[in-house]
Amino acid sequence: VVTMCFGFFFGEFFGFEHLSYQTGKSLCDNTGICLHKAISLNHGEKIIIWEFPRVMNRFHGHVNVFGYEILSVLVIGAIIGFIHLNLGLIFGFISELYSHGFKHAFMAKISWILIEIGLILVVLKMMNILIPIMLWVGILIAISGIILLGLGEGIQGLVEIPALISNTLSYMRLGAVGLASVGLAMVVNERLAMPFIDKGGWFILIGILLMILGHTVNLLLGIIGPFLHGIRLHYVEFFSKFFHGGGVEYEPFAKKQIKLGGK
Repeated sequence: VVTMCFGFFFGEFFGFEHLSYQTGKSLCDNTGICLHKAISLNHGEKIIIWEFPRVMNRFHGHVNVFGYEILSVLVIGAIIGFIHLNLGLIFGFISELYSHGFKHAFMAKISWILIEIGLILVVLKMMNILIPIMLWVGILIAISGIILLGLGEGIQGLVEIPALISNTLSYMRLGAVGLASVGLAMVVNERLAMPFIDKGGWFILIGILLMILGHTVNLLLGIIGPFLHGIRLHYVEFFSKFFHGGGVEYEPFAKKQIKLGGK
């Protein structure tokens, strides 16, 4: 159900993101359902297409980061990671607060948030985004967080500072998996099935069979991929911020003898 909702969100239906000019015009003339007309490049040639309504186009939306055009879905994945990781840090702060007190919880967990705030301020200033804060303020906040982290978690915490960025970027896999899925759907439609369908006759049946086979494989990958990547992000990136294994070994089949009647 969630996958189908995202299909409407991205305007994708088994990879078809648009209709040809003839099909879109026929649909508009005969039914009154007129889609949005746009110009697309096909092998260097400009053609008019009719696009399905969508909130976001996974292939065409870009965000400028340090002069580089990055796909919006990848940036959104990193933002989700930032929120998810900080939620884990908040859970870690609560856990440390109850087990070791406020001082240790602040140094061990809030220090990470201070480092993030400092780095964000530095990056925003380097990107020439107007913020009423000097560059040295961001650097000072980040250094303060590093010092507190060293006092709270020792050398182990300091060694893991680069992981703060790598863990956040790891969430970009969410967008990458989605791009791979829609890319495979477009290959099935445009590279495998359409050449047979364009020939007409019995070749149309072959094209339809190729589409059924290709999209079935893509759907199976779509079930397995997000599940595995989601579990990995939860256990490696998220749980590591507050969850620690340990405890007493569980022995459900241990025997215990009870003497009855004083014997």
